[in-house]
Amino acid sequence: MEKSFEEIIQDLKSQDKNIRSNAAWVLGEIQDKRAVEPIIQALKDESTDVRWSAALTLGKIGDQRALDSLSLAIGDRDVDVRRAAREAIEKIKQKEAEKIDK
Repeated sequence: MEKSFEEIIQDLKSQDKNIRSNAAWVLGEIQDKRAVEPIIQALKDESTDVRWSAALTLGKIGDQRALDSLSLAIGDRDVDVRRAAREAIEKIKQKEAEKIDK
């Protein structure tokens, strides 16, 4: 059974960090801009895995609304989250530059 977009968004609030992390990853695969705000909230999750997945997902979606939160995530206590946040910022900036070039 496939989950709906709304069910995946709800999974970001699960008690299980693995479900939250997986939901963030799936939303990155879907790349639906409706997920940007809930994923931004996931950048503040207690779980390193969830924050890491959220940063990667925001880079995949490429929405400028995430830039401020990703900039804050560069100061995360976990090196992988910091790296993912930097990469996501670069991806978003690159997508914006490509739009301008067209």
